[in-house]
Amino acid sequence: MTPPGINYLLVPPLLLGDHMVVWELWFSLFNFLTAAVLYYILREFKPELAFVGAGLYVTSPFAFFTAISMIQDDTIIPLFVALATLYLVRNRHVISATWVGLGLVVKMFPAVTAPLLLISARDKQTRLKVAGAGIGVTLLICSPFLLLAPNEFMAFVEFYLLGKDPTGKEVLGMSMWRFLSLAGIHIPNAVNLVALLFALCGIWVLVGRKRLPVHNGFALSFLMLFILYAKLHFGYYLLMLLVLIPWALSDWRRMVGLVMAGWVARRAHLGWRGRFDMFGDELGLAFLASLLLLFCIWWAHQLMKGESPSDSFAGKDIARLRTAAAWVCLLGICYAWRAGIDRIILAA
Repeated sequence: MTPPGINYLLVPPLLLGDHMVVWELWFSLFNFLTAAVLYYILREFKPELAFVGAGLYVTSPFAFFTAISMIQDDTIIPLFVALATLYLVRNRHVISATWVGLGLVVKMFPAVTAPLLLISARDKQTRLKVAGAGIGVTLLICSPFLLLAPNEFMAFVEFYLLGKDPTGKEVLGMSMWRFLSLAGIHIPNAVNLVALLFALCGIWVLVGRKRLPVHNGFALSFLMLFILYAKLHFGYYLLMLLVLIPWALSDWRRMVGLVMAGWVARRAHLGWRGRFDMFGDELGLAFLASLLLLFCIWWAHQLMKGESPSDSFAGKDIARLRTAAAWVCLLGICYAWRAGIDRIILAA
């Protein structure tokens, strides 16, 4: 059920002993690497806030929760998205496409941004190079799997697109569309996919007609996943955190909002996994999912205005924003410290 690339990236912790602590350190490493790349992204917009902006990611309670508490590989894919974003911001579309291709074979979600690289390329020759780089690196990694195990290879494609589990189990996500079925409103997965495709096509058209900056379109594409993808689980909140931080840095309320949304996603994720008794059971989870849906819709509306991260800092007191971001980072560190102490006490 996993894309080929992730299998390679899970080999090192296996070779290092396959111990729980090894896995925690491995997934935490990707949080750190993603934050390091985010630092260079933010330097393109507001160098004075690059360090604290990267800190918002690496100290996020949700990043800590995903790597340490849940021990999930969801911390890996944001690194590839961050690298693709960095070179997109620098107008290095071919390199960006290479990272999108690599990200696609790790998790399929970066595919939603691939057309944006073609559309925003400056000329036909660059578009050909972009297509060649993205498709080439994908085929290079996928070919051995496709040739030696074609049926097993297609299983993960069907899993991501159709929600078809090779083991025959029903795949249930945590989106609002999944919880609507509790009220007797069943929406076929195909409808969600068509709606997602139309939304993405709309973004591509707006970017192609220069009505929306490509960076805004890049972030919007991932927001559309959170809004419309039925089989979503909240481990991928890290993707949304990554793409929204450049805009969130311009307002302390947006920074706090990202942290609070991460907390809601964490509670929903734990409740979905049965780690605690959720108030209202499934309806309580539906309420949390609806909060995240509204949060995504609000952000999508903000990005549709076409304001770039650089423009959002106009007239703002940068020193105060830096201080606010530092306080949010400190809160994240306090959370991780408290959770770590609780874990040590529990282990003892």
